[in-house]
Amino acid sequence: AEAKATEALGLARAAGFQAQTEALGQSATALVAVANAVADGHITVVPEVLVTGGGGAIEGLAATLMRTLGTGNNSNGANGDRPSAPEVVEPGAIEAPST
Repeated sequence: AEAKATEALGLARAAGFQAQTEALGQSATALVAVANAVADGHITVVPEVLVTGGGGAIEGLAATLMRTLGTGNNSNGANGDRPSAPEVVEPGAIEAPST
């Protein structure tokens, strides 16, 4: 019964996409699909961590470190969870390692 329901849902979606493509065209239909994916949280548009500063290697490393520490993993929000607002790290907040 579940397989039949899944098949019916897939066929209904296919018919809907076909009708939308005929009405709007392929480009507009693709744009609508992308907008829906962004709205559903399946595509991350903004960075999860924002590091402001000179843009050097240390800032990039700091961004990666903050993302890893902040989320506990390298998830990009593709698991269905909505990504959180980007974290802002001010210049000078992270010191470069002394050599």
